Amino acid sequence: MFDQLDDNVVRELTIGHRTIPWHDLDVVSSTMDTARHLAAAGQHSWAAVTAHCQESGRGTHGRDWLSSRDSGLWLSLILPPPINERVEGLSLVSARVLVMVLDRLFSLSGVVKEPNDVLIGGRKIAGILLESESTGNRFDYLILGLGLNLTQDRSFFNEAELPEATSVFCETGLLPERDVVLRAFISTFIDTYLKGAW
Repeated sequence: MFDQLDDNVVRELTIGHRTIPWHDLDVVSSTMDTARHLAAAGQHSWAAVTAHCQESGRGTHGRDWLSSRDSGLWLSLILPPPINERVEGLSLVSARVLVMVLDRLFSLSGVVKEPNDVLIGGRKIAGILLESESTGNRFDYLILGLGLNLTQDRSFFNEAELPEATSVFCETGLLPERDVVLRAFISTFIDTYLKGAW
């Protein structure tokens, strides 16, 4: 169901010389579902979908992703077709971009657990999800999903029986601003994506 689009806040993200639409939602089933709906309705190039809460966030292989209110960056990014016409390796490259952003913003030393997880000190802080559909050689849509834990504390993960998870707050004691992280990730990712170097 996509009635949440009726109440969305459409903002704009200015990244360098590029301005992209940003659908900032309150509660959704999944930002990936909403982004796929937007792509099917004709949004085929850069657009961001975020939510303050996901009720059915998911990771790879259909695994659940706990996305409680205002505790992380829950992002889906609608991408134009890649210039190298392939998506293999894009999840890994996206995870590496996030590692760079976390180091730059918070001095966190992350590692990528292939193909698409980011770990800090052996604990998972983020996951990448890539979904696409094509007809022949033409992409119908290509969407990058990112779930990044920002403000949860250790008791949250223990109560959720996720002792292997962590957040920026757990690792640094900082309460990061979601929108700052969003802009930093998209800016760095766009530069990498447009080079097609994967």
